[in-house]
Amino acid sequence: MVDKEHIDIPNTTPDSLEIQRCLNVMYNNKIEYCIIEVSSHALDMKRVKYMDFDVAIFTNLSKDHLDYHKTMENYFNSKLRLFLKTSRLNIINNDDIYGQRIISYIDNKGKFVTYGIKNKANIYATDIAYNKSRAIFKIKTPKGDMDIRLRIPGEFNIYNSLAAAACVDLSAIKEGLESFNGIKGRFEEIETNHDFNVIIDFAHTPEGIRESLKALDKFANGRKIVVFGAGGDRDKSKRPEMGKIAGENSDLVIITSDNPRSEEPQDIANDIAQGVRQTNTNYKIILDRKEAISYAIMNSICNDTILITGKGHEDTMAIKGKKIPFDERKIVLDIIDKI
Repeated sequence: MVDKEHIDIPNTTPDSLEIQRCLNVMYNNKIEYCIIEVSSHALDMKRVKYMDFDVAIFTNLSKDHLDYHKTMENYFNSKLRLFLKTSRLNIINNDDIYGQRIISYIDNKGKFVTYGIKNKANIYATDIAYNKSRAIFKIKTPKGDMDIRLRIPGEFNIYNSLAAAACVDLSAIKEGLESFNGIKGRFEEIETNHDFNVIIDFAHTPEGIRESLKALDKFANGRKIVVFGAGGDRDKSKRPEMGKIAGENSDLVIITSDNPRSEEPQDIANDIAQGVRQTNTNYKIILDRKEAISYAIMNSICNDTILITGKGHEDTMAIKGKKIPFDERKIVLDIIDKI
């Protein structure tokens, strides 16, 4: 996104030529700041090798992309490269074990600021309270404290807020955080006008699913129903773990498809089911994702909360080399309209 122009790119972090092209467009448009998500693939493939970064933020690192990196150590070492090339500041989550490791590498080599909730940090949150649509807390910084009322729920959003707060002047923190309404497909509540809740999220890793389900605990009064799958042609080892976490933190698991690519959806579902079976939670496999969502909604009862995770903002499904239109938000609303 350059100013208000949206540019489609195929990867989280595009190749070096595309990045430089985008930066050139920004420069010519007199854009002052560029914020970029730097993937581990991009760092390993040297897509950003000749880019200079002023500030880098580390949020967390959990099991993902091992189809490419093979081990968590390789994954971590790829990410570490970013924090060894910044010129001004590194902003590190001190509650994450990999964040603590990054600090040990960059200590005495450059300036860094820590943030967190559990461990001692430069910027931290206290007096935390949650409800269905908000997270309320006091943010404490070396330059002052202030009360924040986020319009989005969940502990993970408090962490993100602390990271963002470390980047800006104290005067801009409150206005910026409290005016933010969330992002499409990221723990997005769908208005149902019924006595149950539906939330769409992008979580597609074991830790992501755990954090999303934990966020539900802050306001869910009834059952927690989770609908999810796992991407094909990606790290298979995380599938049973995702299933186990879903089973341990919900009342009903509905396993379905999520970008199966060249793999058979049933094989992916079976891998996930191995983990769910390690818990005592009921589960059901419905490979057609639209049918799975419909089943969850049509079988919900008063105060249930349905978490549909894995695709979030995506509006297509990758199957056998094709991208099939799949707007999850629209599908949910269409099903609810039929009730």
